[in-house]
Amino acid sequence: MPKIAKFASERRHTERKQVIQKEMQQAHSFIQTHLPLDELFEAYQNHQHIGLLEQLEAAIEREASSVRYKKMLYHCYRRQIMLFNQHYEIELDLPSRQFLSMEREAMEFNREWLERSRYAHMIHQKLWRYWNTSQQFSDVEIIGNILISSILFAGISTRNTLDAFLEQLKQGLMIQHIKAVDLHLIFLEPLSPGYGDIYHPDAPLRKSRTLVLDRITQLWLARYLVHSPPVCMNAFDYLSIIFRKMGFTGQYFEVSKLLTSASCHWMQLDNVTLDTALSRCLEDKNETCGLALSSFKNYLEPVLFSAQINDGHIKNRPSAKCSTTVMNEKSLTSVKKLHKYLLKTIRHNQDCLTELINYLTQEHAVLSEASIRICLWLISMFQLSTAQVQHLSQLFSLNTEDWLKYLDYQQKLKRSSIYSYYAKFAEAWLLHSLPYTEDPDFNTHLENIYSKIMGGNTKSSHQKFDLLRRFHHFQKILFKSEDFPLFHDIQASSHPKTQIISGKVFCAVLALLPDYVERGSFNQHDAEMLKIILTLAFRTGMRINEILGLRIKDLEGPACTSIWIRPYRSSKQEHTLKTDSAERNIPVSTLLCSEEHDAFKDYCLSRRLSFSKNDYLFTLWNSSERLSAPFVAQIFSNLINRVLPGCQYSFHTLRHSAANHLALILNMPYELVKIFSDYTQQDYERIRSDLIRGKAAQDLWYILAHLLGHITPKETFKSYLHLCFIMAGYKLSQYDPPIPYSTIKTIHPGLSIKPTSKDIHPSSLSPMLRLNLASEHLKNSITHRKSSKRAKPSVIQKNERGNEKWYPGTAQSGISAYMAIQIIRHCERFDDIDYIAKKLNLPRAFLQECKDNICKLQMLKNQKGKSRFMINPDKGGRILPCIETFEEKKLIPYFFKQLGDYSKDNKNLIRGLKIFIQKVNTSESGLIFHIKELDQLNTFLEVIHLLFPPQYWTIEIPNIIKNKDLDQALWLNKIHQSNLIQGKFKNSFRIYLNSKNTNKSLSFLKYSIILLCAFNKNLYV
Repeated sequence: MPKIAKFASERRHTERKQVIQKEMQQAHSFIQTHLPLDELFEAYQNHQHIGLLEQLEAAIEREASSVRYKKMLYHCYRRQIMLFNQHYEIELDLPSRQFLSMEREAMEFNREWLERSRYAHMIHQKLWRYWNTSQQFSDVEIIGNILISSILFAGISTRNTLDAFLEQLKQGLMIQHIKAVDLHLIFLEPLSPGYGDIYHPDAPLRKSRTLVLDRITQLWLARYLVHSPPVCMNAFDYLSIIFRKMGFTGQYFEVSKLLTSASCHWMQLDNVTLDTALSRCLEDKNETCGLALSSFKNYLEPVLFSAQINDGHIKNRPSAKCSTTVMNEKSLTSVKKLHKYLLKTIRHNQDCLTELINYLTQEHAVLSEASIRICLWLISMFQLSTAQVQHLSQLFSLNTEDWLKYLDYQQKLKRSSIYSYYAKFAEAWLLHSLPYTEDPDFNTHLENIYSKIMGGNTKSSHQKFDLLRRFHHFQKILFKSEDFPLFHDIQASSHPKTQIISGKVFCAVLALLPDYVERGSFNQHDAEMLKIILTLAFRTGMRINEILGLRIKDLEGPACTSIWIRPYRSSKQEHTLKTDSAERNIPVSTLLCSEEHDAFKDYCLSRRLSFSKNDYLFTLWNSSERLSAPFVAQIFSNLINRVLPGCQYSFHTLRHSAANHLALILNMPYELVKIFSDYTQQDYERIRSDLIRGKAAQDLWYILAHLLGHITPKETFKSYLHLCFIMAGYKLSQYDPPIPYSTIKTIHPGLSIKPTSKDIHPSSLSPMLRLNLASEHLKNSITHRKSSKRAKPSVIQKNERGNEKWYPGTAQSGISAYMAIQIIRHCERFDDIDYIAKKLNLPRAFLQECKDNICKLQMLKNQKGKSRFMINPDKGGRILPCIETFEEKKLIPYFFKQLGDYSKDNKNLIRGLKIFIQKVNTSESGLIFHIKELDQLNTFLEVIHLLFPPQYWTIEIPNIIKNKDLDQALWLNKIHQSNLIQGKFKNSFRIYLNSKNTNKSLSFLKYSIILLCAFNKNLYV
């Protein structure tokens, strides 16, 4: 057999590995020679070992020829000391020297950059020659010129972004105009396999990307929108046509080369001061995400729930039903007391299980629902006896069998592990669930509670998520909660949250704060303290734990001009920083507005007079305890939800907002800063004069990274900056080249401009272009394209989801099965249709119809007066059962594929569904038909039988019927004989789906048909 040659990369890897092994052997031999164990022991006995070790370290410095080899020497040195300690039972200190290896990034401006720049410049010249010499442009050329203009002048340099732009051109442009600076924005969602903020389990990863239209691209778009020709080719085909018009071959590699060379061209455009960092963002070399359209509107033009703000007070506040209950001081104290008691009991009490059971027995009447659940889960981690389970089940009206079954699957845990499990998230659970404890339907709030617990991305987020899922499984078994609501967000939690808030929203939040604390039994001090905490986060970008961990001695200067963020590593680990780079000084006198700094200074001076320098800076009135991060985050969440209901903002959003506002101030002119922030001209000049020292653009990004506690701007761009594309686009939009009158008239003959021999700058055409790009004109062009070309079902736009003719879950509908499930879940839990429509991005009328259908199903009762659909009427109106097994989940694609042949008007299916409504029962997974109802059974199976795999159907035959009597049962004859079994009913048939794994009935039959009943109003006519 011939020997297979290795690839070059494999050979290089093998060679490197051999070199490393050789160096490691040399390092080991060197340490053995210079530090033998017997010689070290003799020196230790004579108290001369320190000198010997110093000689060894000096020899290592002489021997090491590289940082890598020095690391190996110290590694062997450390292992030798560990071996010495183990052999002689002596505790010598281990060497702990740290090595940092820094790698220089590749040069940005090199020979390759010059070659790419030359190529882009050549394309630029030939493009203008083509435009100046052409007599007219075809529809295909117009689209191609839009694309090539967006590459050369608007900042597109990747294939994915180009495809996303062309797709929006095809579907209908949605241009947002910022009048003050005359910016036209298009919000794209290009594919981004490596990094993105738009995640869905069933779709490729995408990211939000804002495209700022330059003046030349605007000119071509205005021409395009006159007739709106259909888009029928891909982007590279359009560009190939333009390349052939310019004299090139038009092959794809020429287009690809232009995309890679465009960034070199942007920096050389007249009046464009684009720095390298922003250019790398446009190239996707710096990982960053923009704002989605909804987030941008909530940021720049927020529609506040209370629309009128007068004198700092918001009118028309939400009713008590809409607002979240405020945590008062009494309930907060009781929660803290319970948490401390449980921690102390687990750690110190030897018979903690008996102690906890006795405590629950005595206090069960006063404990909240959340406290009971966490206590029972804690007890379940111990080895409970059957008698103890029965006692607690009777005390809290729980199912003993379910609890014992749950305990059978639990592994035995050490007490230290139980303590760790409980301590990781119990405090956050108790605090975040406190506002919902008075609601009898506590399960409906679990999703909100979990989202707030997982709101802050910490190093232990994945551990917390696993524990939370484990805790929810316990609630699902004993308290009948629904499926884990965050199941689909496991991977989404690792993606950036591109949301920021404006000064207008922040002021509205602060305006609600006095009334909020008054209702929560807090005083004016607490209101002022919370206001300062929120202001520090919004202006400086400090993390919540950095703010709450501040001590009075961290204030620098009599006027509190700066804050020293530093760790305090005590025995209790009271305050540690997220990273080593987080230790920094924050110039608060520079970053805060004058009124804000005056309030901060007055507060700090009063704290200095009242407390010692080691006390915490922020505490509640008459308290010296550190504030809890979930407590402060909960208050902000409650306030922001009243101002912008339905938006998932967290305390960390304030840090994102500060990062973007400071990036604008450091890099952009004030005319743009005043639109995106509430800073005055004086604030803008003060911050720039105090922070900016050099003229290099790179220094500005490092200043921003330092303020946020990052080593380099890489993390700042990746996770925090969401306005980079707008900043870069604004700078590119300053390109305003002179264009001959004849060329402009050829590009857009419809422009009303007077003939002239002088060249015309596109900026002078802005008023006319603005009219051409107005929203009304765009709506007309979209309508024209829709009428001229009917969209196929496979490319139906997102805003056309919810086709009334077809059932959700089918391909014709445009709504997936999982979205249909979410619709029913939301309609079961919420009455606010507007909230559901905004959250799910679906038409209100469609959701209202679904809600009405569900309400009708909830009201249906059987002859005994019990609900046919509501699983537990006392705890909510849930009608859709849960499917838990993998076997049932595999049936979902099959069912909806078969359902694609049936519309909502199908009379046979409607008859079958009506029979189902008359026969369904919450206590039965199948359907029961009396012998006299054999015609109904035939009618039902005639249409429903085809929707499920035949091998799953099982029918239990009445005892009094024999096989020969089944001849008139037409559809029964199509059931496999092995699935026709004798049943327990004397006069009734029972039909159901039987599991092939467990031989038990599946709930998928009811689950799937209820989905159909919820989306078809024809059943109730």
